[in-house]
Amino acid sequence: MQRIPTLLQKMSDLAKLNEKATVIDIDLMMDYTRVIYADLLEWRARALFNASIETPVIQQTPLATPQTDTPQQPINEPIQQAEPMPIAAEPLPIPATPTPPVETKQFKPISKFIGINDKYLFISELFGNNKTAYEEVLDEISNMETHQQARNWLDVHVIPGFNWQEENETVQSFYGVLNSFFSLR
Repeated sequence: MQRIPTLLQKMSDLAKLNEKATVIDIDLMMDYTRVIYADLLEWRARALFNASIETPVIQQTPLATPQTDTPQQPINEPIQQAEPMPIAAEPLPIPATPTPPVETKQFKPISKFIGINDKYLFISELFGNNKTAYEEVLDEISNMETHQQARNWLDVHVIPGFNWQEENETVQSFYGVLNSFFSLR
């Protein structure tokens, strides 16, 4: 919070330039404003936190005593901290319930391994601008267990239909994505 007055002074000095202020000067003032705003948010959060941890006082309502039937004065006492519970010497028994089956790990689909630029490159060069075919191939590959299974499936169902050339850079890039995908399984 010490820097708020300093930043306000710097902004004031830059504002005095008025018509002579450059775009850089204005950008600098905007940056100072962001820093001041962040500092004020932090300051506010600290104030709220400090206010929330102050010791609350119990406010009791006036009570009537059986002898006099007149209200007593309210008692203002700070809340007493409770004594910590003693730790049991013996561990608590574990209930005999069956352990739930371990769920199989869900893997990311192969599409998560492909950047936006590569996606459009693959669609245009490997799938003849057929986005549906591209997505169907990726869905199918995502459900396969091994790299070899995916390559065999591509060899039979995809490569002949789209006439991929093994030495093509884009084909090699697609195989690189395939390798990355299956290396994490």
